[in-house]
Amino acid sequence: MRLAILFIAALSLSRAEGSYCTGGPKKDAKPNMYPITEPTLVHVADYYSKNDDVGGGRLFNAIHHLGNSTFPVLHLYGTGYDMGFAQGMLLKDRLLKMWDMFFDYVVKNTPGGMPTVEKLLDPIAKSSKKFIPTHFTDELKGLSDATGYNYTKLLWIHLFPESAVGHCSMFGAWGKATSKSYAGKLLQMRALDYITADFLSDNHALIVYHPNDGEAFINIGFIGTITLVTGMSSAKISLSQIGVSNPDSSFGPQRNGKGFPFNFLLRDILQYQTSLNDVETALENATRTIDLILGFGSASSHVADNKKGVKTPFIGVQYAANQIRVYDDTNMLPVNDTWHPRIENVVYHGT
Repeated sequence: MRLAILFIAALSLSRAEGSYCTGGPKKDAKPNMYPITEPTLVHVADYYSKNDDVGGGRLFNAIHHLGNSTFPVLHLYGTGYDMGFAQGMLLKDRLLKMWDMFFDYVVKNTPGGMPTVEKLLDPIAKSSKKFIPTHFTDELKGLSDATGYNYTKLLWIHLFPESAVGHCSMFGAWGKATSKSYAGKLLQMRALDYITADFLSDNHALIVYHPNDGEAFINIGFIGTITLVTGMSSAKISLSQIGVSNPDSSFGPQRNGKGFPFNFLLRDILQYQTSLNDVETALENATRTIDLILGFGSASSHVADNKKGVKTPFIGVQYAANQIRVYDDTNMLPVNDTWHPRIENVVYHGT
């Protein structure tokens, strides 16, 4: 089974176990009917370290003719510092503008302004420090050195999601569900319903990492952000992640900032895990912090065994500080036949 993934950045549960849904699209919402196509790639620039013949980066623009849009595709190589420095050199002006607008947005939309932001994010930075691997901080230092941007503010930007909630959607469909439309292959979607300000909507990007260790992987997100919530690895493991806005009691208490920040952890999952069973083990062993719902897809050679011994190419995960619960289409959570019925060969969620 070939793995096909459709990721959409959106601009814009009787007895239940899991997260309650609270909304849906407007009745007149325009569906995305664009076919899955390949954009035209145009080379823009390269950067390689003078002291390292491995580390560096290559920048392209992807032109999507049907969608009338252009976005950067950035390939990064080497150590964490190498990759951060290369991105900083290739996109310096855009990064500085994006980070300033991001930070200004956070301050403006936080009651109490900068003192409250510092009071919120500085403790998270201190308590999560021992959980964040050095390749992340090295990459942030590379970005900071190349652009001159303040390292602490850059770290705070990456820790902000630990204190915020996104409203997103995702699904994995395969087998019978895609037999007539996609020859039974896995089709995976993640819609990002998050901040729609220009500093994000104008800066979406595909960042392709080629690290010295682990798997190569694609970060489907934004320039200047090294953590990950949507992506795919060369081991053909793919990730969809959504926030939980109305968790029920099965999630338990959260511990924001007192563990491995989720967006850092999810990137490490794609870089170092090569099967869905490995993904489950890594999630179980991590010091988790907040409530999420995750979806992981895989090629047929890396599928997981469910409790019935049936191979499945896609799993959902109820992710919480105190536990994780893994499921497929046969035991999907939450359980509610009215607004979250189980569908053969489909796992889906929206918050």
